[in-house]
Amino acid sequence: MDSNKTRVTLLQKLQNNKDESCWDDFVHYYKGYIYVVIRDFGVSVEDSHDMLQDILVRVWKAFPNYNYDKDKCRFRTWLCKVIKNQVYTFYQKNLVVMIASMSATIIC
Repeated sequence: MDSNKTRVTLLQKLQNNKDESCWDDFVHYYKGYIYVVIRDFGVSVEDSHDMLQDILVRVWKAFPNYNYDKDKCRFRTWLCKVIKNQVYTFYQKNLVVMIASMSATIIC
């Protein structure tokens, strides 16, 4: 099976009934791809594992509203947008924590 090919029937099953075995198939099929994209954004190995779980939860929650139309947007394009948004949020939070920490150090 082509590892870069969207499994349309799997996506349809997930949207229709959120079958747990389908979700397990989805995770097995896409987790490596998600992890590689996270790491490509420069996220550490430790943080990547946590972020992978967060992204999978976001995808699970977003599936009911996702409409697959390969002519408009490939599934992996949508998935990359979810990943990118999660990475962006992660870096924003870390920046705020870093600035707060620096401010506390300067005040002391």
